[in-house]
Amino acid sequence: MYSDAVADMQTAGLTDGQPIFIAAHSLGGVMTQLWAKGNADKVKGIALMGSVLLRDHKALNAAGNTEYDFPIPTL
Repeated sequence: MYSDAVADMQTAGLTDGQPIFIAAHSLGGVMTQLWAKGNADKVKGIALMGSVLLRDHKALNAAGNTEYDFPIPTL
């Protein structure tokens, strides 16, 4: 999936080292998180639409506030 998308973008002019941002909707947002966490060096940011960060990436601190530990900037 990712390699096909990157190959298509390279055909269109993407060069190595250019930032990759992913926009994902609903279940695509879940799948994007699962994939991107293991490829954080390639993905510079994610925009989730109709999706949320998975429970694996959040916890309550001592003050009762939610903290996130996802390695990629996410909107």
